[in-house]
Amino acid sequence: MMKRKLKSILKKCYMNKDFALVVDFDGTLIDSSNYKQSLFLLAKDFGVALIKANLAYKKTTEKQPFTVGRFSKILFLKNIQKQKQFQAKAKLIFIEPKQYNFLGVEKFLNNLQKTYELYLLTYGEKSHQLMKLKQSQLANFFNSIIVTTQAGKHDKLAKLHEKWGKQIAVLDDSADVCNIAKSLGIKSFQIRKGLKDEAYYNKLRLRINNYFQ
Repeated sequence: MMKRKLKSILKKCYMNKDFALVVDFDGTLIDSSNYKQSLFLLAKDFGVALIKANLAYKKTTEKQPFTVGRFSKILFLKNIQKQKQFQAKAKLIFIEPKQYNFLGVEKFLNNLQKTYELYLLTYGEKSHQLMKLKQSQLANFFNSIIVTTQAGKHDKLAKLHEKWGKQIAVLDDSADVCNIAKSLGIKSFQIRKGLKDEAYYNKLRLRINNYFQ
């Protein structure tokens, strides 16, 4: 009995981290542009030109988060049969695990989770984001997963800042989100746009560690 209690205490001590990181998902951990191109190629198979698919994508995300359902409705308007066919085919995009993960991202998160409490803060329609997260197989690296609206990121960051104070930082490829973090007094590491690899994540991890030392 005493050994069990000791193990439980040691486990809790190990889990209590002194620092926290709030990590973005799209564009930071996964290649969203590659995912978007997969959708456009699928649309092409349905006879939709790239220009039309791109315009439909922009229209889909004008006032609300992207979903395949809304995208297909804009692509095919009143053709419900084609909408359903497209949605069914689009599910195949999410079959291959880790397809859109940036190279080295799993090793990066695995190293970070040893030192930091990790929060995933992502903007989007909840079921769509969780579907992409499931495919990425990155969920287990995080202590908490938060799906919110773009405007809601400010409130979520503010609450985390209340909990962690100066012991927290944000990793995001969005300059807007980094500016929000700055306005709240949170350190931010703006992730570069485009492709990333293991060498990039190694350098980023060193920058983060140096900041908290």
